[in-house]
Amino acid sequence: MFRGALKEDSHKRRLYNQRFSPLRMGRPSLVWLPLSCSIVLLANPLGHKVILAIFTSIITANARLYHLPTSPASHVFASPGSSLIGHLRRYWTSYSDVKVVRLSMRLLSIAFTCVAIVLPRVAQVTAVPHGGVLSYNIAGTNYKGFTPYNTPVGQTTIQREWDSYDPITTPASGNLACNANGASLGSAQLSATVAAGSRVTAYYNQWPHTIGPVMVYMAKCPGSCTSANPSSLSWFKIDQAGLISGTLTTGLWGQGQLVANNNSWTSTIPASLPAGEYFIRHELLALHTSNQPQFYPECAQLKLTGGGSSSPSGSYLVQFPGAYKASDPGVTIDIYSQPTVTTYTIPGPPVWRG
Repeated sequence: MFRGALKEDSHKRRLYNQRFSPLRMGRPSLVWLPLSCSIVLLANPLGHKVILAIFTSIITANARLYHLPTSPASHVFASPGSSLIGHLRRYWTSYSDVKVVRLSMRLLSIAFTCVAIVLPRVAQVTAVPHGGVLSYNIAGTNYKGFTPYNTPVGQTTIQREWDSYDPITTPASGNLACNANGASLGSAQLSATVAAGSRVTAYYNQWPHTIGPVMVYMAKCPGSCTSANPSSLSWFKIDQAGLISGTLTTGLWGQGQLVANNNSWTSTIPASLPAGEYFIRHELLALHTSNQPQFYPECAQLKLTGGGSSSPSGSYLVQFPGAYKASDPGVTIDIYSQPTVTTYTIPGPPVWRG
């Protein structure tokens, strides 16, 4: 009788494995099921319900195989507002049979495998980092910028300190001149020597947005830029690009051109500027979020040689903050409510070309 029971149980196992081969609890399931979980979770916001349904079918099938009641499977998994681990824990405590304990351990192994595979991909989809200028090429010479998220101690660069990739979201911010916090590095602060009329290329480490203008400013320091406060200076614009072609939502923007150019932007210093110490300020204004401007400025220090005797004045000069208002049409804008519009007004003063 005992042998007959074992034979019958073995026969049921074979039938189960044949019938439920995609959901076997052996090694194949540890590959197939996590991959399925990943696809479902990433493709469908209701993916967790699908996964719970898969687990329910596995538990029910195994419960029937081991002659156990199946009602707890549907009862436990029908509980609203519970996590996957919570479902498994309650199912575990529903039975005292050692076979179900083994089953639960297998299910937990699969669950954790799913988490290990899915979470990094979810993070990649949901966490879109911003960026900033991390290096320059000035008249053929490369300069390293400041490294955000690191202490300024030990950093030597032509760039002023800036602490994170986070945007400035109001044009009245005291950090708008050179980002947060825009501080001088003191004795470690450098300036790049460059002739007037030279080209300056700013390199961004990454830039995920393609909607919004690119603007480049300069400001003359009354003496040494290392001791100057960028918020007290008069800035003038030397370069800009807004909506280059097409519509607000689908057209080519300055930032789209920046991304297409390997995340870089090249401008020319006006040849008529007189010699002296200057800041150069690169700014991206991201407009991809409706009615919520995002400003990304970074500043570097220059020592200008040669040059001429022309300087901007009047309406060409602005201060930061103060150059923009939230009510400016190019600052607070909902591009998605104007999908066919083909014009855009870049904020700030006109470009001074010398």
